Amino acid sequence: MPRETDLANETFWDEPCGESHFKSLGFESLSQFDDWFFDYQYPYLSKVIPFDSFAGKKILEVGLGYGSVSQKIMESGATFYGLDLAKGPVRLVRERLKEKGFSGEVIQGSALDCPWSDSTFDGVVSIGCLHHTGDLVKGIKEMHRVLKPGGNCVIMVYNAFSYRQLFLSPVSTFREYFRQKKEGTIPRKGKEEERVLYDSNLGKDAAPSTDFVGSSGLKAMLRPLFSEIRIVKANIGDELFLRFFPRSWKLKMFGALLGLDLYANLTK
Repeated sequence: MPRETDLANETFWDEPCGESHFKSLGFESLSQFDDWFFDYQYPYLSKVIPFDSFAGKKILEVGLGYGSVSQKIMESGATFYGLDLAKGPVRLVRERLKEKGFSGEVIQGSALDCPWSDSTFDGVVSIGCLHHTGDLVKGIKEMHRVLKPGGNCVIMVYNAFSYRQLFLSPVSTFREYFRQKKEGTIPRKGKEEERVLYDSNLGKDAAPSTDFVGSSGLKAMLRPLFSEIRIVKANIGDELFLRFFPRSWKLKMFGALLGLDLYANLTK
């Protein structure tokens, strides 16, 4: 199954995450897209990812998307290493790396089988990738494996108990909450009609695989691996009445309580 998921993901994510926004919002350059990405879409991200601590370090990013986070890591003074399963994001981030003359390399490969030795990197960043691999637990273990002792890792995965889950399916959301409390850390596999609400391409197809997990379940996965764990919730969409409110207000009022995403800042 993981290999089948890899093949499906390689095809789907060849269209880099962010492509639909780049085209629909009419951006004329990557720098314009990056400004929107950090100033409007994810204004909290610079607080979650410790870019200021990356100078002189070897930093790996897993899951590259449109390369906005990649660019900021490069500009931090780090030696940048990138990994993505699909050709599109790899090509895009290689162009970013070459254009500015930053040091590092970008490789096409699977997050479930990282092509680097144990304890290679001072830091690892993976935003919105591991929950798509088909094996969230293995993906987390790979991030831990390639991270040096004492190193920092930041990952983002989808919250199984966000406002979206409560709005769309309150009964099954509460049922899932008690299942995870009883059975432990097994992530829930999202159905197609649910996956498409989170990630879809220009053809409106859903991502091939998406796992959902609660903060307590995620912490239970992380506890055997990392010495320090800090998890915060963030991100809000535009469903129902939410579309009538400014994004900055929604993020402030609801993000930390019922946000779509879980951000884990970890120390090995």
